[in-house]
Amino acid sequence: MLKKEIRNLFATPLYIFDLDEECEGLSQMVAMDGRNFSNHTSKLKDTDPNFDPRKNNFLDYPGYGTEKLTELLHKAVEEIAQDRNWPKYKLIYESRHNAYEPLDNDSPHFHDMPDLVGVFYLDMPEKSGDILFFETRGAVSFFWKDPYLSTDHNGREGRVYHRHQPKPGQLIMFPNYLFHSVETNLSGVHRISVVIDIKVLPDEI
Repeated sequence: MLKKEIRNLFATPLYIFDLDEECEGLSQMVAMDGRNFSNHTSKLKDTDPNFDPRKNNFLDYPGYGTEKLTELLHKAVEEIAQDRNWPKYKLIYESRHNAYEPLDNDSPHFHDMPDLVGVFYLDMPEKSGDILFFETRGAVSFFWKDPYLSTDHNGREGRVYHRHQPKPGQLIMFPNYLFHSVETNLSGVHRISVVIDIKVLPDEI
């Protein structure tokens, strides 16, 4: 056996938390808050012509579900911070209630503002679309394939992506630079989630 050192370079973490296990029915409560939030923003649009819904932070809406989700979100970030050995920090976040209509999809993209991206899933009907994460190396040969990569439906080799099939109550979190896309919603009904962009700033003492 040759003496050697192995360094696994450029690993990208994907964190998956089951928040419905932590708080039973949380996804349903947040979904109810989402319906109330939509009605609330519709009324604001009707009364204020200058209202910009993009600046209306969903997790600021006062509901039991949104408050509990915010609490658990901070716990999740705390666990990631410990895992990554971050120094003392504070968070700034923007969140939006995100609904994909039938036949909607989202092409590959990354999030340039935050340091960390979170997606909490509320309603994921069958065939409503998985999320795909792309390896920035592009295509790689068989010998360097990542063991976590999903099989391509058409049997094509070297297509470097990871498929994740979300479920209601699940929070996934990943670095902002990770390219991802959402497949076409073929369910015939809405696919609903909460997207959270998180900026991590040093906490000055």
